[in-house]
Amino acid sequence: MKRLTAILLLVLTAGMLVGCAASAKDEPAVTKPPFDHDKTYTPRDPATLQDHRIDANIAKEILYWDSFHLNGDVDSGFFTRVFTDYEDFEKELAPESRGLSERYSRESFDNTVVVAVYLVANSGGWSYEVTAASIRDGALSVNIKGTAPNGMATQALERHVVLVAVDRASYTEGFGVNVTLNGKVMGSGKII
Repeated sequence: MKRLTAILLLVLTAGMLVGCAASAKDEPAVTKPPFDHDKTYTPRDPATLQDHRIDANIAKEILYWDSFHLNGDVDSGFFTRVFTDYEDFEKELAPESRGLSERYSRESFDNTVVVAVYLVANSGGWSYEVTAASIRDGALSVNIKGTAPNGMATQALERHVVLVAVDRASYTEGFGVNVTLNGKVMGSGKII
């Protein structure tokens, strides 16, 4: 019996270490191609997030969106940031290291403003996707769906960011951001 307990403990410990190592890696971004607003997309299984699209609820002013895990300390909760300048965006989010340099480039910022929604998950393995987005009265309203991990996950706070690229023509001074996460109104967060 003691031997079986020791083996079970060893297997569980190894599983937790593998889970911790997997969530500590700098994960590739969940990337969405530019929207074709004249095409109808059918929602697919969230497990295939690379191709998951719910385009019917995305306004034409929203050019594309991406979601990824950020490494580093989790020092604060939910907040949003509007990037109008490529240098600030590059310094904070390093698009090249995430395979996003074609989408988020110096040239793209001539026509694009990027809204970053920073979220904190209470364990590893979470994924986030935009299910609806629109601009009304000088504010971006974005609905985000968070999906919990299946199975074991690292028990640690993790920071995620959801990027929403907006047509620069839709951006005005005092631009607001209203976020709903899994049906809960998060408000505008702290816009910096």
